[in-house]
Amino acid sequence: MATDREVAAIIYSQIGGDRFKVMTGAHSFSAVEQGISFKLPRNKYMFIKLNGRDLYDVSLWRAGHFRGDKWIQADCKKKTVDVYAEDLQNTFTEMTGLYTSL
Repeated sequence: MATDREVAAIIYSQIGGDRFKVMTGAHSFSAVEQGISFKLPRNKYMFIKLNGRDLYDVSLWRAGHFRGDKWIQADCKKKTVDVYAEDLQNTFTEMTGLYTSL
């Protein structure tokens, strides 16, 4: 079984690697349990996780923040399950409106 870091590296290459990073402005990539997370412009985060069927679950989150002295929690804006590897880039574009290549 692959480690979390290996899974994250595979997902990173499947979504486009460094070209993806430049085109979308994504940054702060991190390996998470059986997946990858990264930050997008406008205070959004994306999680792509490998599920038990060797497909991917993709979720887009709006980050939590402080409003005055009150913490406003993060909330899931969109979620798609059972995405094939070859459909990751199209799914990303549908969810965010950001293109992954020219």
